[in-house]
Amino acid sequence: MRSFGISLHPVAEAIVNGSVESTPEGCAITALIHTDCESWLGWLLGAAPQPARSASMRWALAHCDGGVTWARRDQGGQWRLSSTAFELSPVVRSETLQQLRIFGPECEVLIWRDEQEFAGRLLEERVSDSTAADLEPYEERYVLLGDRVAEQRDGFTRLISAAGHEQAVPRELEGAFDAGVCPLRLVIRHFLRAEPNGAVRVVASRLADLEVIP
Repeated sequence: MRSFGISLHPVAEAIVNGSVESTPEGCAITALIHTDCESWLGWLLGAAPQPARSASMRWALAHCDGGVTWARRDQGGQWRLSSTAFELSPVVRSETLQQLRIFGPECEVLIWRDEQEFAGRLLEERVSDSTAADLEPYEERYVLLGDRVAEQRDGFTRLISAAGHEQAVPRELEGAFDAGVCPLRLVIRHFLRAEPNGAVRVVASRLADLEVIP
């Protein structure tokens, strides 16, 4: 189990850079052009209708020039951003957005800045009975940094670490944590491909969930 701080670990460099040699097993990847990306961002900000294939998406993580902003989708289908609860999270704007992930158990949209425009991709689960056992997607869980709760507001929790790092996460948490370990786990799904030489490697990754362990 790995530690996951305020900045994303580059779990899938090829995907983040928008270059995928071929579709890995267990998923389908659709490229998004600039106008698609603007529509997804507009949905997050409440300025555009809900896109197709987004029903299961529950969480969002935006990397902006001024820091990181988390978001969650409430039962009514509206997005709530940590920037509305705590000033430490920057307001998400297209002018300052560097990378955005909107995700849930079935799929993830990844948007990144490509020079002056946005580019992106939609990754959807496509595991079938024909998928070989050694090529099935697998999960890793990353521990978010923070050893105590500083404040809770509007369903968000401001976490603080021993080193003084802070972030506002979209879950309600309680007090100090046993052994100083945050109970939040960021679930990451990895997708594989077999090479001609027989080697199997990860060629795509996505965020899948934000869990609270007991």
